[in-house]
Amino acid sequence: CDILIAPNLDGENGCAAIKEAWATGLPVLCSDLPVHLEMARDRESALIAPRGDIPALSAQLQELAGDQGLRARLVAGGKVAFEAYTLERMLATYALLYAQLAEDAAEA
Repeated sequence: CDILIAPNLDGENGCAAIKEAWATGLPVLCSDLPVHLEMARDRESALIAPRGDIPALSAQLQELAGDQGLRARLVAGGKVAFEAYTLERMLATYALLYAQLAEDAAEA
């Protein structure tokens, strides 16, 4: 596999696949589902196509396939974006939350 294409239309969840692509160093082309837009930044960590716009999806796929520099930029951006979803990051975020809750409870 050279490129992950996630042209989801109606709320199917491609988020796990996008994160897996980022983790393995694949460039991503996805639709503009709100859940994708929460994670991906157009032309930084993914190319984002309007849902249901087949000509736009095709044009972006052709651009991505033909532009090695763009693929490299998306891979680099995807690796950065993926860092927000690592187990270490999640555990650190929960640890901070629990510490704040414990502090608030102690003050109450």
